[in-house]
Amino acid sequence: MRAQIASVLAAERARRHLSMQDFVALITSFAEDEKFSYRTYFKTMRRDNNLTLKTLSLFSRALDISIAELLFPKTEKWTRSQNEQQIKEHIARAVDHYRRKHNLHKKELAQHIGVTVVTFVKTERAEQNLTLDTIEQMADRLRLTPQQLFFGKI
Repeated sequence: MRAQIASVLAAERARRHLSMQDFVALITSFAEDEKFSYRTYFKTMRRDNNLTLKTLSLFSRALDISIAELLFPKTEKWTRSQNEQQIKEHIARAVDHYRRKHNLHKKELAQHIGVTVVTFVKTERAEQNLTLDTIEQMADRLRLTPQQLFFGKI
């Protein structure tokens, strides 16, 4: 997913004919209470940054594209309307579905997917600002693709 995000950001910067500084300024102008720096952009372009859903939402707002388009080259049309909170809710439903299907306690599934119980509970409540690495790890351990986890295709 990191490569896809870097590719989309590069294409958007080129399409708008912006310097890196101007592109970062554009993104920063949409950062309401969150901080966004040139360093974050540079690390994202080098694929060294473990982005959160909140940062993806910032990119989405600033570039007027969906989170789905940032992450996945080919998505179903309906996924393009999904915002950060709706994606968190899809992930919560997928995790809850898996837990109930396999008759697991929250602590057991948290250990299985490699997160703390607190992170798991917040995820199941759609309150956790998950990172891409955590989402990929969860998807892998639940035997889902990240796209299935993001958009509730379980």
